[in-house]
Amino acid sequence: MSRGAPPLLSWQPPWNQASSELMGYPARCTYPSEHIMHNLASMLGYLLVAALSCMNALADTGQELARQTLPHVITIRMFNAQAQETGLGSGFWLGGGEVVTNAHVVAGGAWAEIHSLEGQLIGTAPYAILLDSPNDLVVLAVPNGRMGGLGLADGDPSVGTAVWAFGAPLGLDGTVSSGIISATRDIDGRRLLQMTVPISSGSSGGPVVDAVGNVVGVAGWHDARRSESQFCDSR
Repeated sequence: MSRGAPPLLSWQPPWNQASSELMGYPARCTYPSEHIMHNLASMLGYLLVAALSCMNALADTGQELARQTLPHVITIRMFNAQAQETGLGSGFWLGGGEVVTNAHVVAGGAWAEIHSLEGQLIGTAPYAILLDSPNDLVVLAVPNGRMGGLGLADGDPSVGTAVWAFGAPLGLDGTVSSGIISATRDIDGRRLLQMTVPISSGSSGGPVVDAVGNVVGVAGWHDARRSESQFCDSR
């Protein structure tokens, strides 16, 4: 490189103009040039607009998913033989009067009450028609239950996929939370999806859906040692 030409990406700040002359660079070659600064400003403006557009798109998606999904989400209250409430969880209609939730939500209970998001008693589930204890899943039969339900995704979501969880954390019916799939894990022989969606007691059994509203998993449990470690059972 000749001494009379500055390096291609050299930046001499304005207060270093005199020293640039001493090094053999013409004083007029102060960097960055105006057109570079203009391009950087334009690029940052474009990135900001793109980020805001993505945020708005996610917000619109979340609102539409809430409208479509919440009518199919229920709260489950478990009772023992003495009619004492023993547990609280979430679930969702699969169709045909069937409700899906976690097996640990109903474990040890005599019957389950199925409540709508408005707190109305829809019916009771006296027995399970399908129990998958190793994967912590159960399907309950609800006489005169909702015939429609949520669809299931065809496969596991990729890491980074945006997801939404629906349920009743701490008994707060109709709660919607969003995040991403952060990893897939095999823990104790179970295929689990790790996600950044916040869940807590009462969320268990609620649906985790993708951007088109298909169920990709069932909210399971939270690792209290790691704030970003929430898990759902792969559907």
